[in-house]
Amino acid sequence: MPRRPRPQTLMKPPVRTQRLMRLAGAVLVSALIVAACLVGSAAAGPRRTIATAASGCGVSVVDDPYDGFQVGVPAGWNLFTLGNLIVVQKYDSDIVEGVVYPALLTSGLTPQRFFGVAIGELRRDLSAEGDSLGYHVTSSAGGLTEASLSGRVEGVAVSGEARVSVSSDRTAHGSRLVVMSAYWAPPAALGADRTALAAIGGCYAPRPAELFRVVQDQAFTYSIPPGWAVSLEAQDELDITLGSSASATFVLTLTNDSAVDSAPTLLKWFFGRLGVAITHTLIAVTAPAATSVTGATDESEYVEFTGTNKSHPIHGVVFVESSTSDGITSGTIRLAVAKPSLWDSLNGGLLRIVGGIQYQFKQDIQQWENLNEEWQRFGQQVDGFDDALNGEDLVEDTSTGAVFEAPYNAYLANGPDGPGYYTGSPGDLQPLRIVTP
Repeated sequence: MPRRPRPQTLMKPPVRTQRLMRLAGAVLVSALIVAACLVGSAAAGPRRTIATAASGCGVSVVDDPYDGFQVGVPAGWNLFTLGNLIVVQKYDSDIVEGVVYPALLTSGLTPQRFFGVAIGELRRDLSAEGDSLGYHVTSSAGGLTEASLSGRVEGVAVSGEARVSVSSDRTAHGSRLVVMSAYWAPPAALGADRTALAAIGGCYAPRPAELFRVVQDQAFTYSIPPGWAVSLEAQDELDITLGSSASATFVLTLTNDSAVDSAPTLLKWFFGRLGVAITHTLIAVTAPAATSVTGATDESEYVEFTGTNKSHPIHGVVFVESSTSDGITSGTIRLAVAKPSLWDSLNGGLLRIVGGIQYQFKQDIQQWENLNEEWQRFGQQVDGFDDALNGEDLVEDTSTGAVFEAPYNAYLANGPDGPGYYTGSPGDLQPLRIVTP
């Protein structure tokens, strides 16, 4: 299972981030970026909701309309969607964690095989970082595997459980969803946190997802969901915002400031001009500097942080690529921020938006979509099934020519013209043609 990159050279983050900093692969670190200036008071948008007792959930539930799911997130815990994985972690402990891995149960795939593949990926990922996680199957009733987990994470003994479940979820590519959920914690903490950990996967369910309109203009190609708007577009900058709740920004910049000669110093310079102050660095990864064919020094840095923007609290991620030569530093900055209370619900959509922004991209939409999906699907390593979390179709409104990214859970099984993808208001839905091969 892909994980967020482990800190390298910049600084050691708080304990809670170390377990999330698994190798996510170069594709994520070269594409992850997002943006902008957050002002004002709370605005309408996705929000944390409390599940009813009838739902079987005993924790708060985060609703993500962009990737199309809801999942249990205990109060004070952190949610992050990464590739094909949903990660929920206790803030004050990097070894108390739950993961959820949903996929479509397509022809030839059984729940048992999926469990073996999913748990195998998870174990390989942990092993690559010097950790270990073993499992012992405790039940396979009805073909649904349950197992106990034990191992060592960050040098600490942990134990937990994993299980597979199957539910109905009609999409264009299948009608059943298979989900592997797992959790672990030190034995001393497991007793107190077991109910909350089990509720992470227990509260998981697919939900209708939003379409992302694909836009091409002279400078940029990008995708944007309903309710979001372009608040600023200049020759070298694009800001996409959800009112005052969140924003995704791409900036191409250049400076001859003598204090700027690397990705970290370019970020410091940019944040100073923007009015962003970092209060807590949650993750910081600086890739090794390299010399380009022109002799410039190239560097990149990824940071997740909490802080303020002109006194307003924010939670965000930023990715900087810099190139320095002859006293001049140029670079691109991708910044995604949201109100802290909305970060869990919005970070999946933010990463999708910011990861898809292409500057002066001349290829056609299908080629852009293929490039966009490279980072979104970097964790999919198994033939025979599709990751439900990141699966999407490219669709077209034939009457207008508009093109959309359609997450699998945007599919309407009971649309007015039959099963399919639709756009428009509830009383005036227009069918969309699937472009995806």
